Amino acid sequence: MKRILSGLAVFVSLTSILVVAAPTVQVKGGRTSVELSGEVLDALVSAGCELDRVKPAVIKPGSERIRFPVAGGALDLGAALGEVEHRGGFTLSCSDAVDPNDINVVTLENLRIEALDPNNIQDPNDVTSITALASVENNLFDRIEFLVPGEGGIEVSGNGGKLKLKGYGLTLAPEAAEFLSSTLGIELSSDLVVGDAASQVNIRKEKAETEDEPEESSSKGKGKGKDKEKNKNKDDDDDDDEDESEDD
Repeated sequence: MKRILSGLAVFVSLTSILVVAAPTVQVKGGRTSVELSGEVLDALVSAGCELDRVKPAVIKPGSERIRFPVAGGALDLGAALGEVEHRGGFTLSCSDAVDPNDINVVTLENLRIEALDPNNIQDPNDVTSITALASVENNLFDRIEFLVPGEGGIEVSGNGGKLKLKGYGLTLAPEAAEFLSSTLGIELSSDLVVGDAASQVNIRKEKAETEDEPEESSSKGKGKGKDKEKNKNKDDDDDDDEDESEDD
């Protein structure tokens, strides 16, 4: 089962989940940044590979960081169950080992954080991972397991309508290592440290929990457009705050 945990103003590891009674929430936005390690950058350069973004993902110049917008998802905080979807991705273009003029291209996009039960005795292989849709030469291949968190798992903190997730020492999953090595004609090991990730996820409760709330009067409805604009500006400010927190 796919599981994820949020506490209020506490940090926890998904490798030792503490289940807290909480409602199901919807993921309504946010972003995840992955800062690439020197190890993976050296491996790509030595193999003659180039990294490019797939919009709306962003590669920040000079920081070796890739940012992916959060597209959605759902989290059952009480059962520690859920997924976080992303948009965008990146391409790897590598020179063929036999014919350097021939370029092999792989695309990894629509990353998904899939949090699974680390205490699942029936299937110990069910662990938290990050998957991605893989394509070869613009032809869809399959969704593959892409990254696996380090020994510390994924740390989660929460306060109000936001969750923050941090994963350190993300390594290349065995499936991704085999796929990339065979497709691109390069050697990438499954213990290759890809980098660290930090996410800020905006959440909201299910609508069913707000059905009993009193309706606003018609006079208040006139200001809804302005309120939405204020909220949009606030979200933009929060995104800027996240950039600062990621650098800490």
